[in-house]
Amino acid sequence: MKLLIVTQALDQDDVILSVYHNWVDELARHFERIEVICLKEGRHELPANVRVHSLGKERGAVMRGIYVWRFLSLAWRFRTEYNAVFVHMNQEYILIAGWLWKLLGKPIYLWRNHYAGSWFTDVAAAFCTKIFCTSKHSYTAKYKKTVLMPVGVDT
Repeated sequence: MKLLIVTQALDQDDVILSVYHNWVDELARHFERIEVICLKEGRHELPANVRVHSLGKERGAVMRGIYVWRFLSLAWRFRTEYNAVFVHMNQEYILIAGWLWKLLGKPIYLWRNHYAGSWFTDVAAAFCTKIFCTSKHSYTAKYKKTVLMPVGVDT
């Protein structure tokens, strides 16, 4: 099985999102190949079966439209390199490429645990095969396709 992971940052030095590096490292043990598309790429040490593709925020801010174009280009270019999509926290990526992944027959999984949401969240959820959260107070906990998970803190 080959997986596409979409996330904000893949950076061991990111004050908030550095923990996600460990997620990708662990997932790499369970998948043949992982492609990661991130908004910002920083320092990382991942196994050889993981390739990281940045949208370029680490090189300086650009117009959002350019990020959207880069994202869709990468999602399309690597379409044969993944069987499923896992989006970490940001429904926007599903709003941008969910239609493409559905046309390609790729199951979409979202991990989102924020208490707030909107109709944008509802639209993104409609594209998803499963949604994961750790709190019954998460906006996404209301969907039938949601899986309530333990926190899973690595101590």
